[in-house]
Amino acid sequence: MRKFIFKPDITLYSGVQVFKDTKLEYKNDNVDQKLENLVLEMTTYAKENNYEVRSNLTFHLSEGDILLYDEEVGYQVPRVPMSTLKDALTDIEALQDFDKEG
Repeated sequence: MRKFIFKPDITLYSGVQVFKDTKLEYKNDNVDQKLENLVLEMTTYAKENNYEVRSNLTFHLSEGDILLYDEEVGYQVPRVPMSTLKDALTDIEALQDFDKEG
């Protein structure tokens, strides 16, 4: 019997892989961010007709974590597991051993 997988999403996303010496700063009208010592501190701003919101968030990251980049919101922790292209190709190549007819 053959083995199958879900077709991988091959969309490439901009971002960075963080390590203990990674330092970043980003600021625009919506967000102010600083990354140092694997801690991402973020202040977000939103203003609508009848209210204003200011949120402070702190993310404690691990070496190798990936942050995605978007011009509007800056660097963000992805909601799904991410991988470098090199690591994804290694994983897919390893799966070929399980598909005897592939």
